[in-house]
Amino acid sequence: MQFERINENKIKVIFLREDIRQWNVNIKNLAENTQEMQNMVWSVLRLAEKEIGFSINGAQLQVEAVSKSEDEFVITITKLPAARNHTRGTRVIPPEMTVKKRPRSGTPVYIFRFRGFDEAVNGAKAIAGSFAGKSALYKYEEKFYITITPFNKDTFAGIGNIMSEYSERTVISSLIEGRLREYGKQMIENEAVEILADKF
Repeated sequence: MQFERINENKIKVIFLREDIRQWNVNIKNLAENTQEMQNMVWSVLRLAEKEIGFSINGAQLQVEAVSKSEDEFVITITKLPAARNHTRGTRVIPPEMTVKKRPRSGTPVYIFRFRGFDEAVNGAKAIAGSFAGKSALYKYEEKFYITITPFNKDTFAGIGNIMSEYSERTVISSLIEGRLREYGKQMIENEAVEILADKF
């Protein structure tokens, strides 16, 4: 990832091939303005502040994206005056949104988002026989989330593929987990996969 400061209020962020894959960045995801993409933008802003001293200071943000090629994706982030009318087709990120970054740990956490409770149950049942690890169930903004911390991350690929048939795997899991803990309702604290598969 490369940062280029255009002026006091505008920066350009260049995502290269590995960054695009890591952050799951594309025009569609940004256009839909999902929570994951907002979290990605805030993570990028934290890096920009550290790398080139670009601080938003509570300003509203306009985010414009251009896909140069499969190897390069460019996002331009502009701090807006409070009274400015926003250009149609651009995304504005509210300044009041905050994301707490959790410290890195040795064991990754995977998070899957389900449209409804029944889908979460079906996903849990599909992996219950082969999954070993910690899991929790959250409800947030009318959707259900299962967080999974496998005992052995090397065996997770198959489980992740199965879960993807019933859900959408979130990006930037550590940031989403923080939002779930802060704003979501925890429905099952531990052994969510086992409980959902056995009791429902």
